[in-house]
Amino acid sequence: SSSSSSSTFDSSLCTDRAFELGVGKSCLCNRFVRPAQDEFRLKHISTVHEADFAGQVLRNSHWLYWGCVERRPGHLCHVVEQTEFVNDKDLRPFPTHSPYFMRCTATKLHASQKLAWVCSDQLGFENDYPKQRAPDGSLLIEGFLVCVDLSRTLDSQIQFLQEVAPLLQKTKRPALLVATKVDCLLDVARQHQQHQFGDCVTAALTAGYVQRLELLRKECRRFRCFISGAG
Repeated sequence: SSSSSSSTFDSSLCTDRAFELGVGKSCLCNRFVRPAQDEFRLKHISTVHEADFAGQVLRNSHWLYWGCVERRPGHLCHVVEQTEFVNDKDLRPFPTHSPYFMRCTATKLHASQKLAWVCSDQLGFENDYPKQRAPDGSLLIEGFLVCVDLSRTLDSQIQFLQEVAPLLQKTKRPALLVATKVDCLLDVARQHQQHQFGDCVTAALTAGYVQRLELLRKECRRFRCFISGAG
């Protein structure tokens, strides 16, 4: 609609380096764009055939277009995700002009006839899935979601945040820290309870979760100060 405003949010700022995959970016995007239970996919692979990397969905690029949704009346959100696709022949990343930390803070992406990502099974069978295309031309990124996986140790993730924060500051775009996989930690605690491994195990798991969450909160305050230029 010509009267609607439009924003593009990049969920790609995450703490996974090459081959350290699975911090939950794709599941986060899936939940936001297609929240219905029967439209949610838990597994989104990054190892693909060369032909699929050059196909309609990936278009020889290391970013996904998740589609456009309206979360507030008159305001459209385009969602993209930066990642790293690996060739299934040699398990090496497809060539790219920029390293990940540079790509994930880019404020402009070029799209040409690029289809929205639905799931891994879509590759090679694009006609069997709904088709939504990214806007042709330049896609401007107006905000960033920085994903942190609470099911992992935070040391390397915080290091990544510290490295990427100066680049985010230069973009002068809003950035939010997002905690992922909280449900995974809680599920593990519930499983221990169901199998009667003892309250001490559950307490240790819960304490670990609380400790990570508190560490993330502290880092969030520092991150916010840094991005705003106050620190």
